[in-house]
Amino acid sequence: MEDTIMKKTLSLTYGAMTVALTGIILFFDRITAGFFMTFLALPLIVYGSYCDWSDAFVVYLSCIIMAVIMSGLFSTVLMMAGYGAVGLAYIYSMKKNATPSRSYLAMGVVIALFYFIMIRFFGPAFGMDFQEIIQSVKGILNIHNSLVLYGISISMVLITMAMELFIIKTSADIVLVMLHRNRK
Repeated sequence: MEDTIMKKTLSLTYGAMTVALTGIILFFDRITAGFFMTFLALPLIVYGSYCDWSDAFVVYLSCIIMAVIMSGLFSTVLMMAGYGAVGLAYIYSMKKNATPSRSYLAMGVVIALFYFIMIRFFGPAFGMDFQEIIQSVKGILNIHNSLVLYGISISMVLITMAMELFIIKTSADIVLVMLHRNRK
């Protein structure tokens, strides 16, 4: 009984620290015009490595509410929801002892869904309007074949997704290895 209460107390305390750390990263992200957005999932991933997935989901929702309170901008809230969901996919893969390729696959599906929603419905708010990307490629490369333009533009978005996925997974792996090594 006492052990369960202690676990819940630690989970609650770590959750509050995770939300606070995410708020600090969100604050620095706003100051630097999006430089830290890829790292929004890291505190949640670290929290999920020590606590249950269900607790991590509650902290994820708390981070979204914190983003609403801190910024009030829909783009920031959507960004927090998207990158947090990628973090939840990482936590889920970690808890299921998935291979790295399956972990990348789970995270890739989530980030692809996030990018699709972000570009398709809210592109201008994020500065990723697909028609604008096509016009930029057309202007820079002087290509007039629409099929080639679409192919290059889609490739650019997919490469950006893959790079962000790699950064999130690699940085989370490094942070977790260092934390678990120093904790023992």
